[in-house]
Amino acid sequence: MQSRSPSVLLTSYAIANGMAEHGMIVRIMQHKATKTDIARLIAIDHNTWQLIRQAAFSPTDANFRLADGGIMQILDYATPVPQPAVDGIKPGLAAP
Repeated sequence: MQSRSPSVLLTSYAIANGMAEHGMIVRIMQHKATKTDIARLIAIDHNTWQLIRQAAFSPTDANFRLADGGIMQILDYATPVPQPAVDGIKPGLAAP
C-alpha cells in the first residue's frame, strides 16, 4: 500500500465526494435526507480528509487503510448504480 501515491487517494476521495454529493442532493430533493444525514456526511468527509492528509505525510499501511476506510464510508452516501446484465456473460467470469 505504501507504494501508492497520495494522488491516488486524492483522486479516489474526489470521485467518492462527487458521488456522495450527488446521492445526498437526490435524497434532499426527494425529501428523504435529514439534518442528521447531512451532518454525518459532512463529519465523515472532514474526518476522511484528515486521514488522507495523514497518509500523505506519513505513508504507512495503517494510514492508507484508515484513509481507504473513510473513502468507503463516503461511498455509502453515493447513489446506487445498477449494473446492467450482459447476455451470456456473468460478472467476474472471463469471456471464452
